[in-house]
Amino acid sequence: MKRVFFTIAIIAATALLASDMPPMPPGMMDSGKKSANVQKKDTKQKTKKKGSGFKMPKECSTLPPMIIFLPPPMEVEMRACKNALHLPKKEDALKKLKASYKKDVVIKSIKPVDGFVEVYQIDIEVDKKQKSLFCNGKLEYCIEGTNKKM
Repeated sequence: MKRVFFTIAIIAATALLASDMPPMPPGMMDSGKKSANVQKKDTKQKTKKKGSGFKMPKECSTLPPMIIFLPPPMEVEMRACKNALHLPKKEDALKKLKASYKKDVVIKSIKPVDGFVEVYQIDIEVDKKQKSLFCNGKLEYCIEGTNKKM
């Protein structure tokens, strides 16, 4: 009888411990619904920040502050990582630029622009003229210009 009681107690304790889930960041919760704990933290942050004149934009409401405010060394590494990850392929860039210019285009180089995230300098040659384009990773938006550090 003692064994049965002991076994049931162990199973019940295991079930109770297994039901406890680790805390989840706000971005992983159900469709924007916040738990009571997160809402309490938000009100504390708002009252704390009111005196400093800082107001968090609504676009940042679902992101945890640890992602928004990265430490400086991590910010540099994150920028380099995203630039390498979304660097356009030469074949894709050539296809889009030929369609855009409707002329023969030669791509000289594609490289990330220092200080920006997912902005790339594409050096091209069109009708024997050298041009520099600054484009986003998907090559949807491009502008002509020169790379100047201010």
